[in-house]
Amino acid sequence: MQKWTFTKGLKDIGNGIWAYIQPNGSWGWSNAGLIVDSEQTLLVDTLFDLKLTAEMLEEMRRSIPAAAHINTLFNTHSNGDHTFGNQLVVEAEIVATQSTYDDMDPTVPQFYHSMMINAKQLGLGAEYLAELFKPFDFSEVKLRKPDRTFSGELELKVGDKTVRLI
Repeated sequence: MQKWTFTKGLKDIGNGIWAYIQPNGSWGWSNAGLIVDSEQTLLVDTLFDLKLTAEMLEEMRRSIPAAAHINTLFNTHSNGDHTFGNQLVVEAEIVATQSTYDDMDPTVPQFYHSMMINAKQLGLGAEYLAELFKPFDFSEVKLRKPDRTFSGELELKVGDKTVRLI
């Protein structure tokens, strides 16, 4: 395993597992993961907007040849900073728990966008959130919900690796 610093980008964890991190880790700056084996890939989460997700996918594809095709995307939970980039992984089957699926509301990205452009008229709470979310662009996000759901546990194969989703 390589040593790495806490800087934005793709980090090799070892054994075909990568982390994509975004310091500083505060609201909206989530992380993602990639598991690769035998040209099969499992992406764990997307990012908060299309630009960030596209940058992440480009870095993965540049660094890991198998990432040119993402087979499966697992959404760990429904928050937008883990799902709003789903539409960019068009070839992947999206998997999530049934409760994650149920919590995903396709109207939320446009609600965020509207709140940001109308924050002054909506009051202090909206102004606060608009300031937090200023680095993000929700204007073109079309939330893509999971194709497959499960409850409890699910085992997936990524090449010869068995991944247990709990």
